Parts: sequence; structure tokens; C-alpha cells
Amino acid sequence: MSETSNKAREKRRDIVLSYLAVRRSLGVLGLALPIMLLLGAWALRRPAEPTISDFYYTEMADLFVGTLAAIGVFLYAYKGYPKRPGERVSDLVLARTAGLAAIVTALVPTLPPAPGDCSLFQCLIGVRAASMIHLGAAAVFFAMLAVFCLVQFPKTAKGGVPTPQKLRRNRIYRGCGIALLIAMAGIVIHAVILPEALRASLDRYSIVFLLESLGIWAFGISWLVKGEAMAMLNDPG
Repeated sequence: MSETSNKAREKRRDIVLSYLAVRRSLGVLGLALPIMLLLGAWALRRPAEPTISDFYYTEMADLFVGTLAAIGVFLYAYKGYPKRPGERVSDLVLARTAGLAAIVTALVPTLPPAPGDCSLFQCLIGVRAASMIHLGAAAVFFAMLAVFCLVQFPKTAKGGVPTPQKLRRNRIYRGCGIALLIAMAGIVIHAVILPEALRASLDRYSIVFLLESLGIWAFGISWLVKGEAMAMLNDPG
């Protein structure tokens, strides 16, 4: 085998390993975020916040913003597979949209629990407008992750036959996508449909935090599987 061929193989191998590292990093960050926030609340002997976004106004603000911004940067840097013929949206467009949405969600905060000092974006555009942008960005973030799980990840190379491992991975991807949709639907129902008294009662149990955690954990699991972090699900060789 020629030296040129060896170099090409090594370059391809390095690219594949880089992709796997990005996917695994996204998976770890997704799984870790809710757990780290809960551990921080436990260490400070305070109850969990009603939502993940509400941790922006606690001592865990740096943890919340830093982790979510890191997820956004990793997603924005992720190119994925090139756009295939007939494909409407590529991995690159989905990942960059999700990445920007994650960064906006991290930097533009939700409504504060009480009037107080405003953040940069709240001072510039107003507290309520900033909150609407935050909620919209979070919805786009979850929606793009659901598209990855339900549409992009289950795809098989054209003309290829999915292996038994690939079929198992696809079931996990679709399960994670459904979990993301359930989380989004639950949050919308809580915010828009439920009576205020029932909503306040559920907030004592941090129901939105649990729904958000479900979605973020589904995101984390799907990207760990895509990053081949679970050997039993990987194709032979």
C-alpha cells in the first residue's frame, strides 16, 4: 500500500475519531447538566428550581450558562454528514440552528423570580421580551434535537442494509425523539392549558424541571449512542 494511501486512511481515521469525540462530549454534557444542577442545589441545601432556566438566578448560574453554551458551541461546530440528494435539511443546518438556539437560551434569561438588576439583554430589550426570546430559543433547540433523533440518526447509507445493531440504535434514537416531543408537549400544556392553581401546585414538584431534564437526557443518550460510546450497540469491526 502506498504512503499516500496510508496518509489518506490516517486522515480519515482522525476525522472519524474527532466526530465521535464531539458526539460523546455532547452526550455527556446533556446527561450531566440536570444532575449537576440538582447536586448544586442539594449542596447548598435549597430546593430544586421550578425550571432549569430558573437556575440562572441562583449560585449555579455559571454552571447553567457554561454547560448550555458549551453544548451550543459543540453543536455549531458539528458538520455531520454532507447533504444527500433529495434531502431537504442537512446535519450542518440542523446542528448550527440547534447550537445557536442553545447559546441564545443560555445568554438571554427567562423572567426573574422577583424584580431586580437586569442582565445585558434584559436591559437592552426589556425583561419580558428577553423571556420570550429565551422560550423561543429553547423550543427551537428541543425541536432540532428531536429532528436529529427521529429523522437524521436513523438513516442508513443508500443501498445499505441495516445491521441488527443499527436497528437497535434506531429504536433508541426514535425513543429519544419521542421523549423530546413528550417533554415539549408537557411544557406547553403546563404553560398554556393548565389552570393557574393547578400549575402552581405542580410547580412545587418542579414538574417543568423534570420535563426539561427528560428532554435533555434523551438528547444526551442519543448523542452518546451516535458517538459509539456503548460498545454493545456498535456494528462489528
